[in-house]
Amino acid sequence: MQVVLLRELSAAFYGVDLVYLLALGAWLLWTAAGALLGRGSLRPSEARLRVVLVAIGITIPLDVALVRRLRLLLGGVPGAFLPLPAQIAASVLCLLPASLLLGLLFQWAAKRYLSESGVRLPESAGEPRPSLARAYAIESVGGVVGGVVATLTLHWGLGNLTLALAAAGLAFAAALALRRSAFVLTRDIAALAGLVACLAAGWNARRLDLWTTSWNHPDVVDVVDSPYGRVTITARAGQVSAFENDALGIDSEGTEPEDFAHLSMIQHAAPRRVLVVSGAAAGLLPYIAQHRPERIDDVDLNAPLVEMLRRHLPVSFGAALSSPIVHVTFDDPRRAIARPGAGYDAIIVAAAEPASAQANRFFTREFFEQCAARLSPGGVVAFRLSSIENLWTRPLLARTGSIYRALGEVFTDVVVLPGGTNIVLASRAPLTRAPDVLAARLAARGIRARLVSARYIRYLYSNDRYAEIARLLRQYSARPNTDANAASYQATSMLWLSKFAPSLGQVDLARVAAVFSWSRVGSWLLLAAAGALALAWRLLGWPRGSLLVGMAALGGMMLETLLLVHYQLKHGVMFQNLGVLLMSVMGGLAAGAWAVDRFARTQTARARRLAGANAARLLVAAFVVSAFCVSISVRTGRASGLLSISLMLFVVGVLVATVFSRASLGGDDPRRLVSPLYAADVLGGSIGSVACSLLLIPLLGLPLTAEWTAALMALAIILA
Repeated sequence: MQVVLLRELSAAFYGVDLVYLLALGAWLLWTAAGALLGRGSLRPSEARLRVVLVAIGITIPLDVALVRRLRLLLGGVPGAFLPLPAQIAASVLCLLPASLLLGLLFQWAAKRYLSESGVRLPESAGEPRPSLARAYAIESVGGVVGGVVATLTLHWGLGNLTLALAAAGLAFAAALALRRSAFVLTRDIAALAGLVACLAAGWNARRLDLWTTSWNHPDVVDVVDSPYGRVTITARAGQVSAFENDALGIDSEGTEPEDFAHLSMIQHAAPRRVLVVSGAAAGLLPYIAQHRPERIDDVDLNAPLVEMLRRHLPVSFGAALSSPIVHVTFDDPRRAIARPGAGYDAIIVAAAEPASAQANRFFTREFFEQCAARLSPGGVVAFRLSSIENLWTRPLLARTGSIYRALGEVFTDVVVLPGGTNIVLASRAPLTRAPDVLAARLAARGIRARLVSARYIRYLYSNDRYAEIARLLRQYSARPNTDANAASYQATSMLWLSKFAPSLGQVDLARVAAVFSWSRVGSWLLLAAAGALALAWRLLGWPRGSLLVGMAALGGMMLETLLLVHYQLKHGVMFQNLGVLLMSVMGGLAAGAWAVDRFARTQTARARRLAGANAARLLVAAFVVSAFCVSISVRTGRASGLLSISLMLFVVGVLVATVFSRASLGGDDPRRLVSPLYAADVLGGSIGSVACSLLLIPLLGLPLTAEWTAALMALAIILA
């Protein structure tokens, strides 16, 4: 259910990565609230559990419908973001029913499990008592299974709406399976009716998907959930538009694709071999072919998007794909470019602008080095960046400056053409800046474009903004955008936040990061003050069990957030592999809880107390080591594959679950610990997710955030 709603919110808010993290924080916040509801009941009835399951089944499809209708309900302008307060409030409220019910379900199910399994039996009776740790492990195993299914559905071609209906049907089926007595019409009719409704809706899922998509896109003709996001095709009066996660990607009547293609291609005197990144998806191939190269190699990431465009765009698009000089392959462009092969006269990168971690990987120094290695002498690299035509804010300058600096470390000459979208050209040979030469090349190739002409070229290369941009970028001191230090992603996060809080547009990111760097005395004084507070808490004898669980969850969620963003920066397939990544965390939670439960069952109470005294400190120390490992992985770019990231997420899950399970061993009646410990666990996770996504990552960047997480967990050793 979590994956379903996170995907829906990502699509509803234009695929911005921070939405994943904000929504995850909201999910955990409401789960904590659900864990505290009805906490006085130590033995919830079977009927209560069935009611909660039926409510969950009803909630899931309604939540999906609410998210898809959200912008219309709040009066949003099509294609524009909602105001930040409305956006956050909407995300939080959309997740409230499902997460609240799931928190309540775990609390009541765990208490019933402890009650029915003989919680009151003394340990000496020969049969060991059930434990909260085991209940926590069972819940985590369910998360593992859900993660696997959520990931496989995209490979099976099933949409997110189908997955939502399947999850709802499973909740109704569980409510029916839970009853022990004979079928009672008045009690079970809701669950049975819900199950039948889910089966009927699943049979018509395609129509429902188109209908709910039409709320935001009235002219929708096709929609599909691809591994990289939701793709929507609309058509009206002969104009066809393609949206990815509801953000406009291409429309058949726009001039941007041909402008980008022509202004890039005329920078080379005679381009024979051209490599295009995401050229088919961006609609560039028909215009590049007009320059009559001998071969065009296009590497596209999103096969479903290209296939949908082939079916719906004008004939010229399909003709370009079928041209004998065009060779389209579906692969990760970075992996394809890294392979050895013949050189290219032009490499045109039509990937989406670096507004997300998924796209940022095509604007780093390492990617530019890969491009440079595949260029022939005099070859040109071209890409585009959205901009503000007349005024550059600090985050925009930081974003563009970090990419410009990365380019400058690889290429000897860089040109930035001004506009609402900047076209950036780079080469290891001198670029042509003479408008007459460039216009002559356009004329010699017989190209008659709608906008690009001799006058337009002269305007671009001679207006005052052309010189002003060059001056700004030369003078701005920025860190280069690299795989290990995603300076552009950090700046883009601030740029996104500044759309809602304009004052953030004046924040100097380099100065903020320097204030909290470890070379500053203030950082160590802040750490010392926090350490003194933790020591005072311990000396005063205030409760530490739930606090330590909350801090472990907070640190764990901060590391999980960092790893998810790091993976997206490196590979760009979080939409597809979100289920696997979350499954790794849940698997770690299950393994950690199960291990503690097994230990508790084989040791005496005295041995458990003695072991527990040192175990907490060792666990927190392991957290510190894990945080430094994450920092090293981010800084070096190593251990960033799916297997490595999944393993680190698994370890984080093990540590969080072990701290939780160790705390659950105290007390005579573990049922009384269910609500406070589980609430502390998910509340700490919520704070960690929101702090990382809204504050730490945008202001400090990934490596420094990981190191401050390590410092925070080091303080927890005092409380252990």
